[in-house]
Amino acid sequence: MAELAALLAAAARPVLMLGGPRWEEVDFELARQVAERLSLPVVTSWRRKDRFDNLHPLYAGELGLGANPALVQAVKGCDLLLVLGARLTENATQGYGLIDPAFAARALVHICGDPEALGRVWQPRLAIHAGVTLALAALATLPPRAATGWVEELAALHRAWVQPTEVQAGVNPAEVIRQLSVLPDDTVFCNGAGNFAAWLHRFHLHRRLCTQLAPTSGAMGYGVPAGIAASLLLPDRQAVVVAGDGDFLMAAGELATVAHEGAKTLFVVMDNGQYGRS
Repeated sequence: MAELAALLAAAARPVLMLGGPRWEEVDFELARQVAERLSLPVVTSWRRKDRFDNLHPLYAGELGLGANPALVQAVKGCDLLLVLGARLTENATQGYGLIDPAFAARALVHICGDPEALGRVWQPRLAIHAGVTLALAALATLPPRAATGWVEELAALHRAWVQPTEVQAGVNPAEVIRQLSVLPDDTVFCNGAGNFAAWLHRFHLHRRLCTQLAPTSGAMGYGVPAGIAASLLLPDRQAVVVAGDGDFLMAAGELATVAHEGAKTLFVVMDNGQYGRS
């Protein structure tokens, strides 16, 4: 922690990346406190947007497939990348092009509960084997940092990125997602794999933990059973499945489970009449 505090004190353009499994409500709150105390712009790794309030002024966006190109360039230009929980796999690192070995040795701090993830791709400046809760509790004790223009610069990139786009004809998926976003903040959004998911990931803003269920492995057919399970396990909360037509059909037989168990899952199907095309 002393070495990390020194690195943070010397950094002018630091970035905090949050991700990984096994987050609890206390971690969500601690992450906010840490980001505010250390004045760190926050990015989330691939399909982990619910690790931080997406409307918080420190949130800068998600790194994954279809990430904001301006954000990717900004992160490439940071002088300290503090990664907490995420394993730094292909999607979160833009095909392993987000950083290089020289940057990692100079400015990558990787905190992860999986010891095999530390140093697996890059040798970091500082590797810390710790779970999310313990790591966040320790980070919350570090000396506070003053906010800089760097924080606002990244936040502005995110605000511009999530403005609904326009289409020349037909249904606008960005507007569909915006309509779904009027649902309560604890609504669980589920999806499988496919180009359709880009609109959900870009335009829906998660406000609470455990509101995103999506396969980090890119598995099609995941969203339908995930949404049904969420509805049955959390009957007081709304579960929404956003699926492409092919993605939906891979698990459409589970509609029998909906009828049999009385699940109240909302299904939104984006039908382009073909597989693998946007």
